[in-house]
Amino acid sequence: MRRQDSHFDRFLKIFAMLTFLTAFPAAPLGAQTARFARAGVSDTLWVQTGLNDVAVNAIAINGNGDLFAGAHGDGIFRSQDNGETWQAVNTGLSNSVIYALAVFNGGDFLFAGSDGDGVFRSADNGESWQQKVSGLTNQAVLSLAIDPAGIIFAGTSLGGIFRSTDLGESWEAANDGLTSGEIVFDLMVHGNGDIYAATNAHGVFRSTDQGDSWTLTGMENVDVRTLLSYTPEKIFAGAWFDGAFRFDPTAAAWSPSGLPATHVMDLTANGSGEIFAATHGRGVSRSTDGGVTWEDFNDGNISGGVWSLALSSEGYLFAGTSGSGIFRTAAPLVTTIDPGIAMRPARFVLEQNYPNPFNPVTNFGFRISDFGFVSLKIYDVTGREVATLVESNLPAGEYRYQWDARGQASGVYFYTLTSGEQRQTRRMILMR
Repeated sequence: MRRQDSHFDRFLKIFAMLTFLTAFPAAPLGAQTARFARAGVSDTLWVQTGLNDVAVNAIAINGNGDLFAGAHGDGIFRSQDNGETWQAVNTGLSNSVIYALAVFNGGDFLFAGSDGDGVFRSADNGESWQQKVSGLTNQAVLSLAIDPAGIIFAGTSLGGIFRSTDLGESWEAANDGLTSGEIVFDLMVHGNGDIYAATNAHGVFRSTDQGDSWTLTGMENVDVRTLLSYTPEKIFAGAWFDGAFRFDPTAAAWSPSGLPATHVMDLTANGSGEIFAATHGRGVSRSTDGGVTWEDFNDGNISGGVWSLALSSEGYLFAGTSGSGIFRTAAPLVTTIDPGIAMRPARFVLEQNYPNPFNPVTNFGFRISDFGFVSLKIYDVTGREVATLVESNLPAGEYRYQWDARGQASGVYFYTLTSGEQRQTRRMILMR
């Protein structure tokens, strides 16, 4: 039996887990092992970065590489030196149990979901926090996600999903199609912009209209705790007791992956296609073949309860544990794996404008794969065209344009890229 301290008891109560946990024996899970290099490092795979006695529910990394840890009973911590040192950043927080963290626009805004006090927002890299709960009628926030248009989704305990279109200033319920009083453990934005919601044994739901409505994709009677957007053709789900599953959006079907029955708390993947699973009971597992087989990714320094994962841009993997703080791989991960499972870049891409929100100038980037007529236009919320940035034939390639919105009113705008039969629209906010 795993030790149950007060933090863990509270975690079980809020998340409606079982009253006991079974520790699984460590054993190799997969037959194939990718080669990885730990240059200049001994056989130590993991090193403890600090927060030794802290239970870490969530880890987030902003565009500057700063790390944020959401703790179970200790608020929020920040590290600006790759985890070497940590400092508490709790000014303005009224709740010390933080279940979820989300970063918007590379770090312009940070959001934190708490146990009973709703959502907090920081606009100064965590130095201070402001509670943002207008319209948020259920304030036990277990999960957060932000789509490319800047819409924020909050998954709650027994209150379903709420949505904010103004950076958290106001919220509205977005539960059409969900089971009443849903527990939403995780929210995930897929590469195509669809939103997925993992629930407590009622299935995984998908929205193709920014949360206006939800449809069930399957996984009923499975307690799904985490979701991962892996490739355009593959999504992963981690479940309590039941390991990991794969979803093919085209076939609309879920199937078990090769990870044996275990408690999966979080999933992440790197640019090489490796998938990592945080599990409660057997540490971290890794797959190098797209989830077909898995192996233990532990050493003597990390094992047991791992609740959260995050990958830095330098290739370090961070693991938040159930009471021993945060561990980091001793060196960036360098692997040799089957290139067929690597993430494939999209050939028609409209990027989110930057900065967003903006005042008054913002930048747009897009990529097209074929020569042809291209238009990039901007519309206000009424559908009125307010600017045309591109309207000409262009060769295949990457492009950058800028819009100066002086003379336009504050509010929400949309920009649409059209190339041949392909068309994509994104949302932005002019905030004066």
